[in-house]
Amino acid sequence: MDYLHRGQSNLPDAIWREIDKAAAEAARDRLTGRRFLELQGPFGAGIAGHLENGQPLDLTPAQDAAEAVASREEEFVYRGQPDFRLPGLLTHEGRQQLDGGDWAAVERALGDVLAAVTQLDDAGYRGPYALALAPPLYNGLFRLYPGTDVSQIQHLRHLCTRGIYKAPIDGGVLVDPRVGALVLGQDLRAGYIGQDGVHYQLYLTESIVLRIDEPRAICMISATSSSLRAGITSTPTPS
Repeated sequence: MDYLHRGQSNLPDAIWREIDKAAAEAARDRLTGRRFLELQGPFGAGIAGHLENGQPLDLTPAQDAAEAVASREEEFVYRGQPDFRLPGLLTHEGRQQLDGGDWAAVERALGDVLAAVTQLDDAGYRGPYALALAPPLYNGLFRLYPGTDVSQIQHLRHLCTRGIYKAPIDGGVLVDPRVGALVLGQDLRAGYIGQDGVHYQLYLTESIVLRIDEPRAICMISATSSSLRAGITSTPTPS
């Protein structure tokens, strides 16, 4: 079944492959949930100048659309879809929570993450753990411990062996892999709407749902970083 209506266009398969590839690459940089949640699927869903004259194919619109879809997926993973009563990692009523502090204090980040690890561990979730953080909190981890050449992120990676990610959230969230999975019906692909003789009108679509099996495998961390909000920064080092 040609649910993407590609057969109604005169675009060859090679062009569709280029569009799909560009969209996937543009989305990949923005997607964090897929990096630490189990991914199941996809299971299935239920240009003229380039073609005629060999002109370069402008894939920018497809990349822009893919970034928009990726941003929506991130929102869905972390905050869910209230209209459909689908919770996200940060909104599920069964999640665990930790009241963290101000990560402007160098030792506070490690202390809060250790406390979250202990909370999950006590509930029977022994990792490996993934940690997603708001941009100011993540960026602050590149500061060095006083008198050392060790950054906070290097230290925390020994605790969070499934990775530490910069995510579009407030605070942070620590996750054990038993939380559930991202289930793909159809991964990101381009479909055809129509053309006016010069321009092709396409769309990008995907179907995905976050299946939370064990919400107690989530620990949300309420934390801030006042120094970074005030514009105080330090030189990051590779980790």
